[in-house]
Amino acid sequence: ADPLYSGAYANRGTALAAQGRREEAMADFLKAIELNPEDSRAFANRGILRRDLGLLDEAIADCSQALKLNPRDLEARMCRGMARSAKGLLEDAIDDCTKALEVNPRLALAYYSGGIFRRDKGLLEEAIRDFDAAIDIDPKYASAYVARGVAKRTKGLHEEAVRDHTKAV
Repeated sequence: ADPLYSGAYANRGTALAAQGRREEAMADFLKAIELNPEDSRAFANRGILRRDLGLLDEAIADCSQALKLNPRDLEARMCRGMARSAKGLLEDAIDDCTKALEVNPRLALAYYSGGIFRRDKGLLEEAIRDFDAAIDIDPKYASAYVARGVAKRTKGLHEEAVRDHTKAV
């Protein structure tokens, strides 16, 4: 055992968060960061927890710090995008998805999320293209079919929407 090993606290924090033990998880993430302020995973995981708690500004700050330490951290990038979207910062959220795809062009979640954010902005054609890309990568991505169906229905393409919703079930 090593009480000064930040990774142990960060990993235990992640396990505690998965069990719903959020206060204990937060304490472990704080300890990990205190022991090693360069631990990008601790910042990213605390950001995810803060996002889940609705602490959006804090989540964005943590994920931004994680990305400063490790610009290729896709979890931090996607978490920040989701928190930004929840705050109505859709352009910033779309930018996070775009940057995630620069790191991993086969990340279906980034296409899907970008599609949701674009759909929320009323950019239906672009959203449908994003959902198409997510489905091309993962043909069993039910949420992408549903989201694409909603976008198509919004455009008045009811038969296409029904086909997408049917593929999701």
